[in-house]
Amino acid sequence: MKVTKRELLRRIEALEEWRDYADEMLTDLNHALPDPEHDAKCAENAVAVEESLERHAVRLGLKKPKLKQLDQSVFDGLDEQWQWAAFGNDGCRHVYLEKPRCGSYWEHSLIKRKSKELTGSDLALELLKNQRYIIASVSDKSDADAIECGNNKLIHKSSEDIFTDDMGGIYCWAVALNNQGEPLTAADVGL
Repeated sequence: MKVTKRELLRRIEALEEWRDYADEMLTDLNHALPDPEHDAKCAENAVAVEESLERHAVRLGLKKPKLKQLDQSVFDGLDEQWQWAAFGNDGCRHVYLEKPRCGSYWEHSLIKRKSKELTGSDLALELLKNQRYIIASVSDKSDADAIECGNNKLIHKSSEDIFTDDMGGIYCWAVALNNQGEPLTAADVGL
């Protein structure tokens, strides 16, 4: 018996329909029967698919990345010198002695360790909220560098953690000084 091309295509379609039906039935049976190993694989695959879709949506610019957030527990077990923490572009947690000053992915996760007493540039920022001027030792490297170098200026304004002196110079760090040229403490100024 000779089979026409049309009949052959009809039979192939019927077989494909049967294959799809059998595949659906097998899937339904697999899900209906208790099989912890299969269930675990399915759950693992579903998570992997979701993560992959999320990564590709971010990569293609269809979604913004979910930003990781830190809390104060990131400082648990660390020495008091570590004052700042953030996630880096690599997705790993990093801790810093001083506030990082460059733009990057971390900006949205950056947190400061809660301290018992304001010091250095943080104290200078607080003082400038209530005073027009402060005398401060300034630096573009760190609070420690400001104290070490002794570059003293009359600071009259602060904007977004940037300090401006009376001559228009700008600095990232400013350590408020008393009238003997020593760093002020929060206790000295009643904070």
